[in-house]
Amino acid sequence: MTWFYGISTVILLITISGLLYQVLIDGLAKEDQVQIEQKINVIKGLLVNQPNKANGLEQEVIYEGMDTLKSRIIDQSGKVVIASPGFEKLSLDQFFPEPQINHTRIIEIKTSNKTYLLASKKALNSDNSFWTIQIALDIQDDVIFNHNFLRHLIIAVVFGSIVAMLLGYIVTRKGLNPVKEITKAAERITVSQMHEKLDTHQWPDELKALAFSFDAMLNRLDESIQRLSQFSANLAHELRTPLHNLIGQTDVTLAYARTPEEYQQVLSSNLEEYERLASILESLLFLARADNEQMALNKEVFNGRDVLDALCCYQSVLAEEQQIILSCEGTGLVCADIELFRRVVNNLISNALRHSSVSGKIKLLIEAFTHETIITVQDSGQGISSEHLAFLGQRFYRAGAKNHAGHGLGLAIVKSIMNLHGGKVEIESTSNVGTTVRLIFPR
Repeated sequence: MTWFYGISTVILLITISGLLYQVLIDGLAKEDQVQIEQKINVIKGLLVNQPNKANGLEQEVIYEGMDTLKSRIIDQSGKVVIASPGFEKLSLDQFFPEPQINHTRIIEIKTSNKTYLLASKKALNSDNSFWTIQIALDIQDDVIFNHNFLRHLIIAVVFGSIVAMLLGYIVTRKGLNPVKEITKAAERITVSQMHEKLDTHQWPDELKALAFSFDAMLNRLDESIQRLSQFSANLAHELRTPLHNLIGQTDVTLAYARTPEEYQQVLSSNLEEYERLASILESLLFLARADNEQMALNKEVFNGRDVLDALCCYQSVLAEEQQIILSCEGTGLVCADIELFRRVVNNLISNALRHSSVSGKIKLLIEAFTHETIITVQDSGQGISSEHLAFLGQRFYRAGAKNHAGHGLGLAIVKSIMNLHGGKVEIESTSNVGTTVRLIFPR
């Protein structure tokens, strides 16, 4: 950054200095040309309009001649009519340009120690005779001034570039201090130390946003690690229980000889635990694929009421056993993966049946709106306390339902499926009144 800043400053200084130098030399050259043009025009006016007034020519050529500007007049035969004192000592006769009538020709020449602007022009008389006006302007002082000015500009550019690079290094180093603090903070972060915060009180506004994003990232990582730790603990607990049951039951069975009927009973009991383990692993694999967006959705538009009726029919046997009235109302089209739609609604019906009391009611309602279709599953079960609502959908979380079947992954799967569809889940519940779950599918 220092080199970039320094090079940019050098280019800028060189450009500005070059422009200033060019303006200066163009201005001086313009002044010299104007001075020559004015001198020639005055002399030409005297020759053409007042040819008999020699005093005027002498005054203009001899007495008003400056040390740096010399002039002379040559007649048609080549004879010098009048000249400024010292003109012949300049030894510039062979360098003067060919004179013209309507145009003043000006050239620049360099001698051993001087630089001159030489100008020539013809002045016609009324009798068609002509004079040649020659001007020699010593511009050596201008050349010296230009050289000195250029030298000072170069020194200023070099010095300014060095100062600019030093200032750029200081400013850049100071400006990058917050970045160094972020780097050090990142190096200090470990799994056990995720609460690192950055002090942005004296930081520039441009880097405060980076610091806030960094802190927000740490908070998200901390929350993810906490959830992962809790998930690991819950997973170990959920897997440990059936494994301990299997190990304990197998140890007891192998302690002494059993009849074939007893072995069959033990194997049947073990099969239930195996099925429980398989269900947990299958649910976890489903959630892992959903979280990593590795699950392809086969979306289609279908009649949601037909699918709900089929699910109600499938669950009707279990509902009749619990003397629960299972009903379905409404109609509407749904745009979703039909297999995942069946799974998410079936999970909610199973939860409702599991937590509903005898002679309860479960109602399914489908409503179609302009931009969304809402599936509502409402039960009259035991409900959920308000302190548990915020945690519903977390894996292995069961709101006071330890005496019920299930492993706490049903609502987590529901939320994952709805996220895949770009929808959302809304849950309302009141203890001893019932629970209402709404699935909102975008149209």
